[in-house]
Amino acid sequence: MSTESEDYKRIANAIAFIRQHHLNQPNLSVVAQHIGLSESHS
Repeated sequence: MSTESEDYKRIANAIAFIRQHHLNQPNLSVVAQHIGLSESHS
C-alpha cells in the first residue's frame, strides 16, 4: 500500500472518529491515539 493511501485512510479514520465523538470534543491526543499516531507525529 502506498504512503498516500495509508495517509488517506488515517485521515478518513480520524474524521470518522471526530464525527462519532463530536459531543465529547476529543482533543488531538485522543484522536492521534485512535489512529495510531502520536500528537507530535509529522
